[in-house]
Amino acid sequence: MGKKCETIQPLITGFIDEELPADQQQDVAGHLEQCATCSELYRQERAVKEAVRENVRMAVTPVHLRQNIRRRISEAAAAAPGFLKALQQVFSAYKLKSAFALTLLIIVAGMPYLRSGGLSSPHRAGQGEWIVMEGSAVCIDCELLKQKNHEGHHPHPGAHRTALRTKDGLIWSFLQTEQGIDLINNQNVLNKKIRVRGYRLQDQKYIEVEGFEVI
Repeated sequence: MGKKCETIQPLITGFIDEELPADQQQDVAGHLEQCATCSELYRQERAVKEAVRENVRMAVTPVHLRQNIRRRISEAAAAAPGFLKALQQVFSAYKLKSAFALTLLIIVAGMPYLRSGGLSSPHRAGQGEWIVMEGSAVCIDCELLKQKNHEGHHPHPGAHRTALRTKDGLIWSFLQTEQGIDLINNQNVLNKKIRVRGYRLQDQKYIEVEGFEVI
């Protein structure tokens, strides 16, 4: 291989992509017309690039996957109209490549999970339902001692821990999430009527608190 070939061959990729300065483009073109070895390398590399481009063009998202993504975006758009609306508009305008479409589907499908912060709470594992409950804020320890001894007030060591007593007499405890701990330790609401919003753990009297107010 001559010195000219050593100079030209590293430039072939740039020549194919038309990224070289005009004088270099002309220099490479002239050499390829005269050198069979470099011309063959050029032909092979161009064939590979064209094959890759053709495969990328063919790899549009399958119809069923596009429909699934559109459905999931539509379902979630009401909850997060800004970001998801933008995704919906982009997806409607283009046939996304399959890999990106699959990634998008995973993101959209997982957004409720991401917003909730993981699987540490029951509703995040599909085991809870959204509820709004009203009742009296009571100390769960006092209530349990009262039920046990069938008497009046029962002091106990430690601070009072807030729970919710509904009108049917049931006592609901709160999961120790950030909002739950705030309510558990909030003694200012004791003996007041409160409204609690959150997720109920199935088959157990526990609530994951998302918010509350005195009513």
